[in-house]
Amino acid sequence: VSMETFLLKVVKTVFKKELDLTNLVFVLPNQRAGIYLRKHYKNQILETKFFPEILTFDNLAEQLSGIYKSSAIELLFDFYKIYTKETPDNKTDAFEVFSNWAITVLNDFNEIDSYLVDPKAIFSSLKEINKLHNWNPNTELTKDYLIFFKNLEKYYHKFYKYLIAEKKGYQGLIFREAVKSLHSFIENTRHHFVFVGFNHLKTSESQILQELLVAGKASVYWNVPKNLLENKHPAGQFIRHYLSDWSYYKNNKIDWISTKSIDPDNIEIIGAPKNVGMIKYVGELIDASKDTDKTAIVLTDQNVLPISLNSLPKKIDTVNITMGFPLVYFPFSNLVKHIFEMHIHAISHGNTSYYYKTVLRILTHPIIQTYFNRVDRLVTDLTAKNNVTIHYADIKTSGESIIINDFEVLLKLFKPIKDNSIQVLLHKINSLIAILKNKQQGFEKEVLYKHFKLNQKLLQLNDKYPYFENKVKDVVPVKAFFQLYKRIIALENLNFIGEPLQGLQIMGFLETQALDFKHLIITSMNEGTIPKGKKPKSFIPFDIRKHYKLLTYREEDAIMSYHFFRLLEASEKVTLLFNNQTDTFGSGEKSQFLTQLLWKHPEIRQKIINPKVKSQNLELQQINKTPAVIKRLKEIATKGFSPSSLATYLYNPITFYQQKILKIKELDSIEETVTDTTMGTVIHDTLEELYKPFVGKLLHEKSLQKLIPAIPEQVKRAFKKTYKNGQFNQGKNRLIYEVIVNFVKRFISDEINTVKSGKIIRILSLEASLSHEVDFPKFNFPIQFVGKVDRIDEVNGVVRIIDYKSGKVESGQLRLDDFLKISTDYKYSKGLQVMLYAYLYSQQKSFDKEKKLQAGIISFKNLKSGFMPVNFAPPRSKLDICITTTHFEEFLKALENLLLEIFDTDIPFIESE
Repeated sequence: VSMETFLLKVVKTVFKKELDLTNLVFVLPNQRAGIYLRKHYKNQILETKFFPEILTFDNLAEQLSGIYKSSAIELLFDFYKIYTKETPDNKTDAFEVFSNWAITVLNDFNEIDSYLVDPKAIFSSLKEINKLHNWNPNTELTKDYLIFFKNLEKYYHKFYKYLIAEKKGYQGLIFREAVKSLHSFIENTRHHFVFVGFNHLKTSESQILQELLVAGKASVYWNVPKNLLENKHPAGQFIRHYLSDWSYYKNNKIDWISTKSIDPDNIEIIGAPKNVGMIKYVGELIDASKDTDKTAIVLTDQNVLPISLNSLPKKIDTVNITMGFPLVYFPFSNLVKHIFEMHIHAISHGNTSYYYKTVLRILTHPIIQTYFNRVDRLVTDLTAKNNVTIHYADIKTSGESIIINDFEVLLKLFKPIKDNSIQVLLHKINSLIAILKNKQQGFEKEVLYKHFKLNQKLLQLNDKYPYFENKVKDVVPVKAFFQLYKRIIALENLNFIGEPLQGLQIMGFLETQALDFKHLIITSMNEGTIPKGKKPKSFIPFDIRKHYKLLTYREEDAIMSYHFFRLLEASEKVTLLFNNQTDTFGSGEKSQFLTQLLWKHPEIRQKIINPKVKSQNLELQQINKTPAVIKRLKEIATKGFSPSSLATYLYNPITFYQQKILKIKELDSIEETVTDTTMGTVIHDTLEELYKPFVGKLLHEKSLQKLIPAIPEQVKRAFKKTYKNGQFNQGKNRLIYEVIVNFVKRFISDEINTVKSGKIIRILSLEASLSHEVDFPKFNFPIQFVGKVDRIDEVNGVVRIIDYKSGKVESGQLRLDDFLKISTDYKYSKGLQVMLYAYLYSQQKSFDKEKKLQAGIISFKNLKSGFMPVNFAPPRSKLDICITTTHFEEFLKALENLLLEIFDTDIPFIESE
């Protein structure tokens, strides 16, 4: 047996009363309820009849007043027109500042009129209470704040008068004017109005309905369960008030009170981790359901709509979405934001070039990447130049050589803006929309159309009200306009249209008014979402709102409470889900409505669900050594293994395979902030240039002292050589530059102190390129090794092989008491590196084998440790830092073991854990 819904019951009752159907008008809370009522009405008609008119209360108010609702954007522009007329020039806010507070003021005006509050009384109260709060206005800001509240009443009256003359307005004004026209309307109308499914009524709505009832021109059917009217339940407070205070109900009974009640056996409360966990579970419920046509998913938080759509099972082929989704969340809106930001940044920096990140955000945006072929090559080309600032000519030259389809439209986005900036920018965006629309389908095409309409509206308004002209020096009109654009786009919704009477229903909470469902699924039943909480966006404080009977958070909670508990009693099966994942911002707290429900019905089923975690045996990546791989390894052996290539193998064999076997290089990226690699190169180049004059010579204190003044300029030259086109005179890069200067100064100061202590230092070589071929016993071909040593010197007769490290190295990383460590543990790769350098040097003809030899590292982030040599002694033993022939023999054996592993076809390249 199908359930008799509230709307079906209303239609049957109206038919029984035998009212004049030709003059009947139904008034409902929303359009969706009207569609369902129309269906029920049609099913009851057995012969051809006129269909009654179906309106919302807003539609009725427009008919009564003869005034039609303006868009939020148009109201904002109109209000600024009045504001500038009524405010002295020296006290007038620029439009972007005005729009910050004007939206809130317009909302307050709307409420004042909707609730028929006396403007003079409430504005006087506002003025006086702000005088009390700021009783000693000792700053210009405080004085201006008080003047603002003093002027609010003037702004209100002037704006009201202007809108009336234009026959347009906001909702509250329309209702205030509708009330003024009510008596005349009642006398002249032949219609009978049937109000269906209302709960909370604003004062203006209440007055219209009451007078129509008393005049016999209306009927009203409330949709309230009996138990919500009794026991002082907050959900029934408004209808209780109507029954006790309206004169109509002194002689008439209510139509009607439902006898339905909550069945706790049909309700289930489910806690799930995060929005994703909650919505994924909804998908599972729908997949298991056999009656999805009579199921509704109610999203109390509209932001989960995209996740919800992606989580629906494949069997769902018909979905009707009755809720707007903010335009700001769509990818094209994000692209528009990037275009604005690019031009704003350019204009604020002289409009001669673009910051590279703003350009790349546009060129790498998925929409641009999808439509414009080869645009990734343009990105690669611009990135390779390492320019932090990119000129229009750079983009034009690179793009034209690549041959990108519709490149002229893409290029147009990057053309610098000069005069009429706002119009030019909006036309750029519209040109992009014009070519994209042919490639988009469904709601994506609708998004483009919505943007186009919005841009056209803004162009018209800006022509009519030129509020963004650059009248003040250093004011960027585009930036001001962008602030407004962001607010407007946040208010714009994309309304999804589907077949409302078929398929799975997805809707917002307020769209459920007057409707009933077989299976109801409500998501995000969390405090702060439902109810919203105490966050009024208003200049009217709580006490004044309460005094003048405007909505406070208490009434808003009661409104939501009515909708929630009515839905529970009107549905055959209810599933309530909340996010139980608590975080520092308080989410995870279940809604007070759930707490109330469980207090009354503790037997309701509750459960907590957790995501299904599938255990995966993640195997490390393995690559077998094919003949082709071995051939490539032999090529490397002929050319030369470097210490860094061996260190890469120890770190991760897969990386070694990618870089050395496949020759895959890392992608170029624009280096805005100096990287560690660049920093190391600059230090190396600086020291090489400073010490070049001393090669083959002894170091003296005076000659080293002369180097110190030259350090800053030498670091700059090294920067310019390595950091192509990069800026290092400001921001983080300036700090890095100063750090490098400080490192080099400290290094040379340490050298001066060493010489002053009596040690004799001779520079033997700088950046020496070394190579040597080794015949290992277990290889049937020779293996070449190559390396470049940062510095080779001699201190008191001991030759030192020195490698500079810009990072931090500890002496423990250079302890080689067991040479097998270097062939198995990456930690000792720095020891392997300097030992290989030492071995290569020891094989050079210039090496005096009678000399003692050491190899080690100077770490610029650990300069206090000075030269850290490789130490061969076991822990807690005396230092053993001079390299002997025995050490080299053991080292070569370890090196051979490492190479045997690299060349072994039975040992694949295995990813490091």
